[in-house]
Amino acid sequence: MKREADLMARRTGVRPVIAYEGAVAIRLTHVNGRLRIETVFRRSSRGWKRSDYQLFQDGKRRPVPQSWPEYRALVERLCSDPGAPAALPALVPIADSEMLPVEIRKELRQRETRLNGRHDISVCVGRDGKGRYVLAVTSSKATLHVAFETR
Repeated sequence: MKREADLMARRTGVRPVIAYEGAVAIRLTHVNGRLRIETVFRRSSRGWKRSDYQLFQDGKRRPVPQSWPEYRALVERLCSDPGAPAALPALVPIADSEMLPVEIRKELRQRETRLNGRHDISVCVGRDGKGRYVLAVTSSKATLHVAFETR
């Protein structure tokens, strides 16, 4: 399950939210613009196994893409639709070894402190297509991007 969350974050730039549903299930929720992917893991005799995988577009269930390139094409097609609501930009994740500017580290720590104990919300930093640092706060219902211009 942790590997799948890391893979989603690397492929899309948005970290999924991990929610624990008691001792029987763990739900990964990944929101990217108008799309939401939900993956449910259930405990089995061999550990945690994926039991359900769903894709939603604008709240309606859709067939699940068979590959990441197919998913990426769907995201790009939806973002280019002029009648569609505005979509958040895809983020390039930042390596753990990269040093962040002081202001961004401060903002990141403040968000993490305020959201301490909330397993349904994730906070991460990435870069957008313009090279700006973006602090992403993601839950299963909403996503907030805060962009930072640096010199």
